[in-house]
Amino acid sequence: MALDGGSIFFEVVSPSDQPFTLYLEWSVDAQATGKTQFSVDRKPIPKGSSEEAAWLTLLRNAAVPPKSSLLKPASQTSARILLVPQGDAAYFEAMDRSPSEALRVLIGLFIDRVTSHDYQDWTPPLQPPSTDEVVRALLAEGRRIDAMRAYRHAHPNLSPTEAKLAVEWIAGQANSA
Repeated sequence: MALDGGSIFFEVVSPSDQPFTLYLEWSVDAQATGKTQFSVDRKPIPKGSSEEAAWLTLLRNAAVPPKSSLLKPASQTSARILLVPQGDAAYFEAMDRSPSEALRVLIGLFIDRVTSHDYQDWTPPLQPPSTDEVVRALLAEGRRIDAMRAYRHAHPNLSPTEAKLAVEWIAGQANSA
């Protein structure tokens, strides 16, 4: 797992010894912009597709070998699919628990993230209304004092008189529009 917010990378070896690279772009930036992406061998996998479901099923059913067998060629294991994270030796040495358990945790994180609402149905975060929009809405409701309070709350360095003048200016703008 990367220290970029949680991207995950696996090298997967199929039963026929065909290697694949699975990558989940889950960096902080990708999460904020909705650009998280699951890819296989650098090919993006469409969200919610049958291809995505097939890869997730393979991961769910993957046999995670014990540490000693990770150093053997894939053809010497009986696993349906073998997962080895990038930097495997350093990764296993850094784990407090067993390598098999660490891989299981990563597989679970990978699947949880790909199937999450944040991944499948990302929507941009709502932007709070600007101070001027809040003031205009309060003025439209006839709440001039609340509008001044809202303006002062957003601009604490202003005096009450300055906030009143600003609200009056905003009211004038709204009336002239």
